[in-house]
Amino acid sequence: MIISATTQLLSIGRKTSLLVLPVIAILLAAQESGLAQKAESGKSPDQIALADDARAWEKRELSNLKQAAIACHLFAADHDGVLPTSTGDLTPYLGKEFDVSQIELVAIGKLTDFESPHTTVLLESKLVSKTKKRAVAFVDAHAELRSTDDMFQPLDTRTRCIVLFRECHVLIDQKDIDGIFKIVADGGPSGFKLYPDPDSLSPELKQERQDVDRFIERNFRSASLIHRSFYKLQYSDLTTAKEKVTVINTANDKKADAKLHLMKIKLKIPDKDRYETVELRFLQIAEDIYWVPIGW
Repeated sequence: MIISATTQLLSIGRKTSLLVLPVIAILLAAQESGLAQKAESGKSPDQIALADDARAWEKRELSNLKQAAIACHLFAADHDGVLPTSTGDLTPYLGKEFDVSQIELVAIGKLTDFESPHTTVLLESKLVSKTKKRAVAFVDAHAELRSTDDMFQPLDTRTRCIVLFRECHVLIDQKDIDGIFKIVADGGPSGFKLYPDPDSLSPELKQERQDVDRFIERNFRSASLIHRSFYKLQYSDLTTAKEKVTVINTANDKKADAKLHLMKIKLKIPDKDRYETVELRFLQIAEDIYWVPIGW
């Protein structure tokens, strides 16, 4: 495959990337030209011309997205494996004639953080063909055409966990203890528990939550730092434990089976040239997801 061949070039760096990309473009064009053509019987000359024009446009878009994806890899090779955070970062690798404003970065982080690079979208084109298709490139640098009808999908579990993590930190910043308890779960040594009703809290927790500042300081020590730098966090793929866990709803003492999801985040420590990696835990009961930040 072309992509497997180009992976050997990813360590060459910025100086030679502008020489490599035109070669890659030629290889990609040759690959595309070898695709089988569908029969056009039953169509008028105008219809055939329009179809040919649409296919040619789509091939160019695929080629552009593949080049941009490879440029992301070249950028990562120059930056300790970290992907670019802006399409403008790709210009030194693609050249000024490449219009980076027509593509959008979807995935950020370190290349090694993605456990499923062949299914994780890295880039997508902002342009749509006459046949309502859009070019999409993946972290492994391959590209596909997707129908725009398929572009709108519900949030996947990983994204929902990140959104929930963000929501929790907004509530922590607002010191909304009641709101926090509605979307977090206890993951202490006695097992997983939910506290949807304040009256269901243990006497110790009831007493501890009376002092809001102390409660937050004790249980969410890194919350302020995470809240300030949330959009700079790097996230790994989401993994799910093979065995389900049991969760107790303390409001009615009912037990339920839940999936345990795990994800790691990488956070830069202020004023220090180092990162800290933390594992996050989430429980999923049916369609409901809870963050498990602490064990009380």
